[in-house]
Amino acid sequence: MKTQCRPLSVLLAATLALMSACAVPVTLPPPAAAPTSPPVVEALRTLVPTAGPQPTLVPAVVPATPIPPTAAPAATPKPAEPQLLIAPDQMKFEGKVDIGGRSLYLTCYGKGEPTVIMDGWLLNNGAEFLTLMPALMKTTRACFYARPNTFAGQSDPVKEMRTSKDLVADLRALLDKAGLKPPYVLAGTGFGALNLTLFASRYPKDVVGLVFFGPQAPGTTKAFLDLVPAAAAAVSIPAQKFRDSWEKFSRGIGLPVGQSDADLTVDSMLDVLASDQQVLDIKTLGDIPIYVLRPQLSFSAPDPAISRQMEQIYIERSSFFASLSSRYESREGRLKFLIF
Repeated sequence: MKTQCRPLSVLLAATLALMSACAVPVTLPPPAAAPTSPPVVEALRTLVPTAGPQPTLVPAVVPATPIPPTAAPAATPKPAEPQLLIAPDQMKFEGKVDIGGRSLYLTCYGKGEPTVIMDGWLLNNGAEFLTLMPALMKTTRACFYARPNTFAGQSDPVKEMRTSKDLVADLRALLDKAGLKPPYVLAGTGFGALNLTLFASRYPKDVVGLVFFGPQAPGTTKAFLDLVPAAAAAVSIPAQKFRDSWEKFSRGIGLPVGQSDADLTVDSMLDVLASDQQVLDIKTLGDIPIYVLRPQLSFSAPDPAISRQMEQIYIERSSFFASLSSRYESREGRLKFLIF
């Protein structure tokens, strides 16, 4: 797909640079309440002609009753065009979007294409991307949404366990309902990278590039759990805490990035291990460009040897993204951060 006004590589590089600059997570307030203004584009109306033909007269020499006029059938009105939730020239949108029985909270800034769609940490509501908006909106439209059950998120919650496959279905419905048409650049961090990779595999014609900063490499969660087997955790309190935290993470439970208060623990109702496998089943994304920035890693573990093993596992599993595309680029970031 062709993009407007600028080469795609420039936009991808700019997005990656912005994500790098904003790598340190910050605590942000939830987005503002949903707007109450009506849709910006009204449906078109079609005028239906009502006049019928003139009556046909018989010759005067033939006595007969005049034939009454025959009314033409009324024209079938054309269906009204759907109202656009987000107009092409609209610079800002914040609010809930009904995807069919429940709603997701969407935030968009800027206009133009390709639209940048962002998805982030496992437990966060996406507000970490707000710091990117002032720069991105000068170039194109950028959007993020709060997945269900995230910290301070305003999307409708769900009660059943779900996977990346379900989140991809959510995102597809959200984009369609909001009127955000392709092409898309997908930008993600942590668990969001898994969802966006799966989205690109399902809708490759709609995606013109992937940009990831510190993506969660598929398969790492299971590998981290294997570093401290249950038997080893039973005889060591630090090992027990380590295994417990990763077991909870595998079920989508933990503290949001940027938070340290145990009272803020979030249950996102996500099966991380199943989501990992769904992404690992992807064979290729063809020639869709993938740009990955790998930060300097920092993992918390019972001892330094396990931390080093975790770093090595992450580096090895991250090569999965390189295997997906013939147009893959990666570079090391300067900032340190705690993965996931």
